[in-house]
Amino acid sequence: MKRVACLSTIQSLSNDTSSSFNVIDIFNSTRAYNLEHQITGSFIVNNDYVLMIVEGESTHLGNIIFKTRQDNRLMDFSMIMNVEIAEPEFTSWGIKLLKQGNEGQERIYEKLNNIFKDDFKAKNAIDKKRLQCFLDAASKLKTNQTKVKPIESSTSLKAESSSRPAQVKDFQYQNSMISLTGWPKPGKIKLTPELIKICARLVGRPHRFEDLLQEKLVASEAALVARLNELHGLGIMRKHRVDEKPTLVGIKGGLSNKPRVSSTDRFSTVLKNFLSASKH
Repeated sequence: MKRVACLSTIQSLSNDTSSSFNVIDIFNSTRAYNLEHQITGSFIVNNDYVLMIVEGESTHLGNIIFKTRQDNRLMDFSMIMNVEIAEPEFTSWGIKLLKQGNEGQERIYEKLNNIFKDDFKAKNAIDKKRLQCFLDAASKLKTNQTKVKPIESSTSLKAESSSRPAQVKDFQYQNSMISLTGWPKPGKIKLTPELIKICARLVGRPHRFEDLLQEKLVASEAALVARLNELHGLGIMRKHRVDEKPTLVGIKGGLSNKPRVSSTDRFSTVLKNFLSASKH
C-alpha cells in the first residue's frame, strides 16, 4: 500500500467558469473510482491550489493520478510524496477547504504539519511555495481554534444550558412531518455524509420521521434524532401537517414543486454552494 500526494493549480477557463465549480467537478470525477477501489485520502483546496493525497494499492493510485493529471482544469501538476505505508491515515475519500471560519479542521492540521510533513518532497520553488501555503493555512486554522475563550459567568452558562436544549427537546419528531427551509450556512455546522443525505431529503420537501427512519440514512433512530436536533438548532426546520402534500412546500414565501434530482446532483449542489460562499 502507498500514499501519494500531488500539487496542482486550478486553471481559469476561457468561459470564466467559477474555479469553485471546477473544483467540485474534478473531485466528483474521482469519487466513483476511489470508492470502488478502496482509495482513501483527501482533496484539499486552498484558494486556487489543490493538494490531493491518496492512499491505496499502487496500480489504482496510478490510474487515478493519471486521470486527474489529464484534466485541463488543473495546471502545474506535480507529485510531492510517494511512500510505502502499513495502513492508511484516512478512512474515506473526501474534500476539505482550508479557510478560516470552517470548523472541524484539527485533523487536517495534525496530518499536514505532523504526520505527513517529513514525507513531503517539494522539488522546485513553485512546489515549495504551494506546499507552504497549505502548511501555513492549516497552522492558522489550528491557532484560531485553540485560542482560549473568555470565561463566561455562571449565570450566562446556566441560561444557555436551560434554553437551547429545552427548545430542541420539546420538538417531537415521531408521528410528524418535517422539512428544512434551506441548506445550513457554511461554518454553522460540519456537513457530514449523514447530514448531507438528510438535508438532501428535507430541503423544500416535507418527510415523515418514520419514512426517514426506514430509508436508513443513519445507523439508528437515536442517531437520526441527534442529526435532526443539530439542524433544528440552526432554526431552519419546519413542522407540517401530516396530511400535507410532500411536493408543495413554501420556501421563503414561495412554493416549490420541482422534480426530484439524484442524490449525486444534490451532493454536488451543496458543495458548490458551500465553496462559493466560503470564497467571499
